[in-house]
Amino acid sequence: MVNIAVEGVKIFAYHGVYAEEREKGTLFLVDVYMDAEVDQALYSDQLEDTIDYKSVYDIVEGVLSVPVHLLEKLAGEIGHAVLERHKQVKKVRVRVSKIKPLAMSLCERTYVEAKFGWVAGKIEVM
Repeated sequence: MVNIAVEGVKIFAYHGVYAEEREKGTLFLVDVYMDAEVDQALYSDQLEDTIDYKSVYDIVEGVLSVPVHLLEKLAGEIGHAVLERHKQVKKVRVRVSKIKPLAMSLCERTYVEAKFGWVAGKIEVM
């Protein structure tokens, strides 16, 4: 098992419960950590033997392009999409941070972190 990470994806987006957040937008930071069965890539040096990091970035970008209210929803959609697209990923941990939330002027960031994995052929929260 190999741990693969895509960290620090910064995207300006329009998520939040409050109207101001959905109108003005804010910066989001996303980290994705995957436990994947890609041992062959340790020897082959071939992209098809591992996870293409760009495809994970594209998932994050796609999910964040559709406004939602909750960080939990974003983390859930990213986690499910990674597991569904990359069958060699067995577990994924996703952290979605909102940088300087507009509704809380003295708060540096808020975040949600969720873990997902395959259990009996289904994606489950872990």
